[in-house]
Amino acid sequence: MAKAVALVSALCVLAVAATVVHAHKEKFHVEGDVYCDPCRVQFETELSYNLAGATVRLECRDIETKTVTYSMEGVTGSDGHYSLTVKGDHEKDICEVMPVTSPKAECSEPMGEYERAKIECTENSGLHNPIRYANPIGFMTREETQRLLSEPAPGISASPSEENMRYFNVMILGPTQSPYEGGVFKLELFLPEEYPMAAPKVRFLTKIYHPNIDKLGRICLDILKDKWSPALQIRTVLLSLLVCNCTTEIQSSKTPSYLNKQIENFTASVRVDLYLIDKLLVNPAAYNGGKSLISYLQPQVWAGCAHQTILRA
Repeated sequence: MAKAVALVSALCVLAVAATVVHAHKEKFHVEGDVYCDPCRVQFETELSYNLAGATVRLECRDIETKTVTYSMEGVTGSDGHYSLTVKGDHEKDICEVMPVTSPKAECSEPMGEYERAKIECTENSGLHNPIRYANPIGFMTREETQRLLSEPAPGISASPSEENMRYFNVMILGPTQSPYEGGVFKLELFLPEEYPMAAPKVRFLTKIYHPNIDKLGRICLDILKDKWSPALQIRTVLLSLLVCNCTTEIQSSKTPSYLNKQIENFTASVRVDLYLIDKLLVNPAAYNGGKSLISYLQPQVWAGCAHQTILRA
């Protein structure tokens, strides 16, 4: 009799233990990261960064009916990492984690077909670890065209051409308290097919006197060349165009070509001392103790960041 009681007790203990183990196995922890894709390539790069405070949703749907059988949401922590506790076994469901809302308005565009991460939430998947790691999901920075139209930068107007959406007609107002105040400058901007991995092509259509812009309107700006980064935006480039780098050596600029041309038929939005320039062009050795024209003009003209703007009449 005692043996029978002991056997029954043992079976009960095993049944309870099995129930506990089974219940434990049916609780899964889904973990992953949410990132911002500033390059709009829809995968992580060196310039990507995790988003703290992003909302994600785990959703399970019946394989056959496609109806939602389980859903829950969570928020990423300060490191952009989330952890969701999923109850129940979802062997007959397709479970996915997707981003819902981004904490950053400038990085809130969904990634389309790449925005969901599938995850197995069943103990019959061959995985023994209750923690299931999802592939990173995220948001892209908003489309440049959309941002330029919906959130124009102060003093800048940029609209895409109807014939070519990669070509922009740009107008920039001369910044206040600068040599260009009161001026209106027209530019053309083109986005190559490699953009944003390659820099946009920008050129001034309005003639402008600037130490970093040549007579054809081509711009000598480091962020349009070797310093370009996919994380930069068109508006960043446009806002930088009229900002002179006072530490740039005049010899590295294309501007000296201006000094070798006649200056007739020029007008200025800011008063220019034409007499001085004319005299220097005729006999530069007569000024500044016989020093070169460039060495004389550098402190006089460019130290104040191109204090004169000359426009062709």
